[in-house]
Amino acid sequence: MSTDISKKAIITKGFCFTFMSMFCGSFILYMMITTVSEYAGSFGASKAVSGLVSSIFLIGELVTRLLFPKILGRLGWKKTIFFSMTAQLTACCLYFVISNIFLLILIRLVHGFCFGMAASVVSNTGIYLIPKERYGEGNGILMTSTSLSVCLGPLFGGIIYEHFGSYGCFITAIILAVLMTSGVYLARAPYPDIRPGAASERKDDLPFLDRFIEKKALAASLCIFFCGAAYSCVLSFIRLFGSETGLSDSVSFYFVVYAAVLLFSRPLVGRLQDRYGDNAVAYPCISMQIISFVLLAFIPGPVTVLIAAALLALGYGTLNSVFITIACRRASGDRIPYATMTYWIGTDLGVGLGPVWLGAVAESFGYIGMFSAAACVSAVTIPVYILFCHRSAYRGKAD
Repeated sequence: MSTDISKKAIITKGFCFTFMSMFCGSFILYMMITTVSEYAGSFGASKAVSGLVSSIFLIGELVTRLLFPKILGRLGWKKTIFFSMTAQLTACCLYFVISNIFLLILIRLVHGFCFGMAASVVSNTGIYLIPKERYGEGNGILMTSTSLSVCLGPLFGGIIYEHFGSYGCFITAIILAVLMTSGVYLARAPYPDIRPGAASERKDDLPFLDRFIEKKALAASLCIFFCGAAYSCVLSFIRLFGSETGLSDSVSFYFVVYAAVLLFSRPLVGRLQDRYGDNAVAYPCISMQIISFVLLAFIPGPVTVLIAAALLALGYGTLNSVFITIACRRASGDRIPYATMTYWIGTDLGVGLGPVWLGAVAESFGYIGMFSAAACVSAVTIPVYILFCHRSAYRGKAD
C-alpha cells in the first residue's frame, strides 16, 4: 500500500469511516462497563467480584496492546486486521454462552484481549490517515468519537439493559463490532509496508526494548499515566461522591458536560497545538485538570461540580489527544504502532491503578483527601513534562 499521507485534508472518506469505527469500539467498551457489573449481580456476585468483572477486561487489553507490534511484525497489516477484527466480533458473541460468574470473568478477559488488538488497529488506522503536519488537529477531531461514546455508551447501555436485558446489550455489541470492522476495511488507510519477517522486525536488528515499545513515546506515556491516574478517581467514585454529598442531581450531568466540552475543545486545542506548538497547550490543559480537582475537594456544590467537569474535559480529555500527538509526531512511520501502543499502556495503567491508590486515600481521608491527592498527582505531570518534553517539543508553524 502507498505510504503517501501528504494530502493536507483531514476530513476524508477514510477518516470518516475510521471515526465511525473508533466510536463503535468505544461505545462497546463503555456500554459493557456500565452494565456488566449489574449483570454479574444476577449471578449473586459480590461487589468485589462485580468490580473484578469490569477490571479484568483491562488486563487483557493491556497484554495485547503490549504484544500488538510483535503480532503486526509477524503477520503484516492485512492478516493482523483480519485476525483482530474477527476476534473482537467473536468475543462479543461469546457472551451468549455465559452460565455462571466464572465463565463471565473468563469471557471478559478474552474480550479484553480481543478488544486491545482491535482498538490498536483502529487507532493506528486513524494516525496513518492524518497528515503529519496536522496531527494535533486530526487527533483532536478523531478522538471526539470517544468523547461521544463516554456519554452515549453508558446512557444507552443503561436504557438497553433496562428494556431488553443483558441479551439486548450483547446483540448491540455484536452489531457495533460489525460496524467497527466495516469501518476499518472501508477506510483504506495507507499502512506502511510491514511484511512478515521484514528486516525491521528481526530480533537481531532491534534492541530488546525496541521490540515492544517506542522510546520516543515514553515521555508522553508517562505524562498521561499521571493524568489518567488522577482522572480515574472520577470514573470510580464520582457517583458515590454525589450520593454522599447530596449532589447526585449535578453528578448525573457530569459526563454529559464532560463530553459536550470535549466535542469542541479537542479539535480547537489540536489546531492550536499544530500552530503554536506542544508547550502552548500542554501547560494550560494540565493546570485546568488540577483546578478541576481543587474545586471538587474544597468547593463542592451543584454549579462547581459541572464547572469541574468542564475543566476536566479541558484537562485530561484534551490532554489525551495532545499527548498522543506528541508521541506519534516523534515516531517514524513504521514505528507509529509502537508509539501508539506505548502511549495507551501509560493511559491504561494510570486509569487501572489510580482507583487503588486514590480509593485507599478516600478510605482514610474522605473525598477532600482523595480529590486533593488527585490534584497533586496531576501536578506531578508538570515537572515530568518539563524534564522530558519541553525542550524537544514541537514548536508549531507560527514560529
